[in-house]
Amino acid sequence: MVNENNGVKDELRKVVDKWNKWNNLSLVDYVTPEEIGALKERAVDKLAGFYAPMLQKIDTKYHVDFIRFTQTGDASPEFMAYLDNEGADNGQVREVIDRMFEAQAEALREIVRGLKKGSLEKKVGK
Repeated sequence: MVNENNGVKDELRKVVDKWNKWNNLSLVDYVTPEEIGALKERAVDKLAGFYAPMLQKIDTKYHVDFIRFTQTGDASPEFMAYLDNEGADNGQVREVIDRMFEAQAEALREIVRGLKKGSLEKKVGK
């Protein structure tokens, strides 16, 4: 699955921590710290499963950069140079990144459709 030794799980934990801060998960007073920790690890494992097929197509030295790039747009200068190098054997990486961004765009479109539907229902209901 995902090689824990190359820092991928650590990077995924950062992603989950960022999501949790955004959702204020730590402010929920009826969940114990142990339960939050278990939920975070389950989220990391689920995210690792999501990334695993994509990471198989990418050199392991770029796994952490790939995750960081798809989450934040940031990556090491080495990874960015690799992506920008037209002569490099980076076609699979570019393809995976394109698919990842398309999936994120579709998720955003789905959110917008849901928001529009909700606001239309409110207008119709008045």
